Amino acid sequence: MLNHLSPICPYCSGKAKKLFSGKDYNRRVSKVIFHLYACEKCGLWFVSNPPDNLGDYYTEDYHGEVTIESLANSHSEKPKIDFLTKYKNSGDLLEIGPSMGAFCYEAKDVGFNVSAIEMNAKCVKFLNEQMKIRAVCSDNPAKIIEQEKLKYDVICMWHSLEHIPEPWKILDAVAKALKVGGILVIAVPNPNAWQIKIMGKYWPHHDFPRHLFAFPVKWLENHLAKYGITLKAVTTKTDVNNYWNRFSWGMLFSYFCPSKFPRKKEAFFHKGIKFKCFSKWEEKEGNGSTYVAVLEKQ
Repeated sequence: MLNHLSPICPYCSGKAKKLFSGKDYNRRVSKVIFHLYACEKCGLWFVSNPPDNLGDYYTEDYHGEVTIESLANSHSEKPKIDFLTKYKNSGDLLEIGPSMGAFCYEAKDVGFNVSAIEMNAKCVKFLNEQMKIRAVCSDNPAKIIEQEKLKYDVICMWHSLEHIPEPWKILDAVAKALKVGGILVIAVPNPNAWQIKIMGKYWPHHDFPRHLFAFPVKWLENHLAKYGITLKAVTTKTDVNNYWNRFSWGMLFSYFCPSKFPRKKEAFFHKGIKFKCFSKWEEKEGNGSTYVAVLEKQ
């Protein structure tokens, strides 16, 4: 059930404390106030009142527009590929929540056998027809994984886990689908980000209400331990993470621009803004706005 009306942790039923209350500052779909809590028992962060019409908060321009030609020329996901291939450079790879498939494209290009699960039908059509990548359209990836019973060398979730209701269920599913020696790559907003101290409820990576959860690294470790999956590496200092630091400042400035949909202004800002005076703090390991965790199945 999606609606958590009381501040009781939906994962462990522990008591929770309120962290922030805020609106959809990123896309301004509504003026509804959403409440973010942290469980005092397990540490999980969760939005206590997610909307029943959550799909409406993914606006038409959410996934953007790409072509095969633009992907071939941009290599925008190369930092992710460079990071991944330090740990695994071939095999069967599943991405959950690929959007228009930029990472899938580059993973296929370097030799991975790529599959994907994505809830947006337009994205899935592009992946299947243009990229020739096997993609399944579903908003319940755990169910698809359980039905297919396939095994993977690599499973990637690049900023998708925080969007999924009951994320522990998808983690259970991917844990069972991972081969022994396989790796799970999870990139999510960092609950310990230094920027939260400055931006508070306006921190763009709260992304009310699309980001339903935030995950302390220890929470991931604890949940996956029962499957023999252990933390191999975690960092907030890759090129992938540094992009999201800049993104935060760009989005924060866009909140004060007089536009119903601030994405174009945000795109201008996050490409150029980097607050050098803050680098000392936000580029310190553990302080970045996002982290990437690599976990391995023993």
